Amino acid sequence: MPLIRADLRLALTAGLANAFATLSPLSFGIYMPLAVLAVCSGTLGGSMVLGQQRILGSLLGMALLLLGMKGLAGISFPLAIALTLGTLRLLGGLLGLEVGYKVGGFIVVMGWLVHDQQLASWVPLRLFWTVAGIVVGVLSMRLLWPARALPQAWRQLGAMLGTIASSLDQVADQLEQPKGGPDPDGSSPVQALRQQLGALRGGLKAVQSELGDPGRHHPQLRLMLGFQEACSTLITVVEGLLRHAPPPGATGSLVALQQGEADLVRAVADRLRQWAPRIAQPGADSLAPPPPSAWTPPESWRQLQPLLTDATVADTDLLRLRRHATRLVLCGQAERTMARTELLWRSLAPGAAPPPVGASGRSRP
Repeated sequence: MPLIRADLRLALTAGLANAFATLSPLSFGIYMPLAVLAVCSGTLGGSMVLGQQRILGSLLGMALLLLGMKGLAGISFPLAIALTLGTLRLLGGLLGLEVGYKVGGFIVVMGWLVHDQQLASWVPLRLFWTVAGIVVGVLSMRLLWPARALPQAWRQLGAMLGTIASSLDQVADQLEQPKGGPDPDGSSPVQALRQQLGALRGGLKAVQSELGDPGRHHPQLRLMLGFQEACSTLITVVEGLLRHAPPPGATGSLVALQQGEADLVRAVADRLRQWAPRIAQPGADSLAPPPPSAWTPPESWRQLQPLLTDATVADTDLLRLRRHATRLVLCGQAERTMARTELLWRSLAPGAAPPPVGASGRSRP
């Protein structure tokens, strides 16, 4: 149903824009429906980003077109247009344009080759119709079956937390029942998680455009960045724990150490499953409430300190000790990440009660 609505919205908006441009006495009205088709992406924020890119690219292309046709009139045409397009690409990169420079290049080529005798009318009319199409497209995304980037980003983040929790369960199983070495398929889930995190970060500009806060000071943005940082850290933890899986044959205190690590990993996974439904459906203009109680690591993890001086641990081989040390560092990193993220969440959520003293869960074995 959302896909059908998006198609109907695009068809209706582009059709109305084309009818208005056709009935208008102004020339070059075809650029209005083209702009509508270009900016009506999946979300309102995405449309706003594309609209800004097209306007900046159009202004830059028109300025370089006029300067190039006058300043480079004394050299050969192929060299002149090549220099102009190269300058456009360079300035577009400096301005952070991702798609806008393509629009600017189209303006340079079309203006130089086709409309060179009518630049005085073509340049302002093309800009007018482009801006009009962008405005109509953004308004349709906002008023007609609106699709906002912010709720979609929270839902994607909630789904990612669930995926990380499943990967942590896999790690905990490996800690409790060692298989004899690193997981041969360990890189596959990590690679998929990194791609998912990259997609989330790629949609941040659309969220910023909707919230009108390019400086990333909005509470929604700050919390979303905090969750993304936590996801990045936990992905690194998953990768490290899979790579430094314990070999079989542990005895005595080594078994207790592995069990404490497994308990912590499961506790992190369970907490992520509590986070996911809370952030997946927040209100449009309000933060999701944090869990009522602060996260604390399991008791078995907090009681690992005496085991580190046990004779069984001291007499084990160097390779096993190195793997234990690496896993302890990674587990401690996961523990601190959970505590830090919840602390940020509680500080940003309106009316949230602060966690009790000593409940941050920051204890190291």
